[in-house]
Amino acid sequence: MKILAFGTYPTRIPVHGGQRRASQIGAYYTANGAEYAYACVYQPRAYSADSVGPNDYPFGALEGLFAKAPFIDDLASGEFAATRPEVYNNFVTLLDTYQPDVVQLEQPFLWPLVRRLIKEGKLQGAKLVYSSHNVEAPLKSDLLESAGVSREINVQVERRIADLENELADSADLIIAVSQSDADAYRAMNDLQRPVIIRNGADRIGHISKPVYGEEMLSEEYMVFVGSAYPPNIDGFCKYVLKFGLYGFPPEKRFAICGGVSEGIYQSSLYAPHQSSYQDRVQFFNCPSD
Repeated sequence: MKILAFGTYPTRIPVHGGQRRASQIGAYYTANGAEYAYACVYQPRAYSADSVGPNDYPFGALEGLFAKAPFIDDLASGEFAATRPEVYNNFVTLLDTYQPDVVQLEQPFLWPLVRRLIKEGKLQGAKLVYSSHNVEAPLKSDLLESAGVSREINVQVERRIADLENELADSADLIIAVSQSDADAYRAMNDLQRPVIIRNGADRIGHISKPVYGEEMLSEEYMVFVGSAYPPNIDGFCKYVLKFGLYGFPPEKRFAICGGVSEGIYQSSLYAPHQSSYQDRVQFFNCPSD
């Protein structure tokens, strides 16, 4: 069996949660005898050249709604791939070469591309799997509301994503959900669906005697927070930790903030004004190894 997955970020070097989930699903297929390939439309400003795979295509800006709000380049990626002739033809060539038995969508955003491929007969006989990482429409709406995007634009974006998810609920031969609540949401869209719940996976790296950066840390207990630069991670730490202040903690480093979330927290209005005092209590590790 040959499986071709589409997404909106590369998985060659999985770092953030979405990359790790997609990568682990691919590893499972391979371990069970399937031939697996992955292709994406990615943000070139966010991923270095060495993290991009051979089937991945860089995103280019779109006008209209997609230029009116932040955090919707993933949504724009589907329209970009489906409507730009050079991008669409790139993926047609990939399909002609690979000839998959199954096409899997990681998140709903490249559905416009796959929908056009199906409509034009490029995927005859292939089964469609929708791998849902979240129910994206309400999640994106909350994100845009927090970012101060106007209600009018927010409603348009939410409606577009909801349309993608509803179409996938009607079109997919199988839905893979990350949680029971997500599975219930997709069954509500189409009561004929029977989503399979597959929780997130991770590599087991085993025990190491001395972690990278270990020499920089005190021999004390730490509260560790790990997250990507995804805005809700930053907002959540500010709301549930920084809002109450850190002056009640002793002036020795007790917080280790790790991953892409570091820069956003460091620059936040609840950390930056107190940086000179908080630096004795907080230590940032922007790119720690596993």
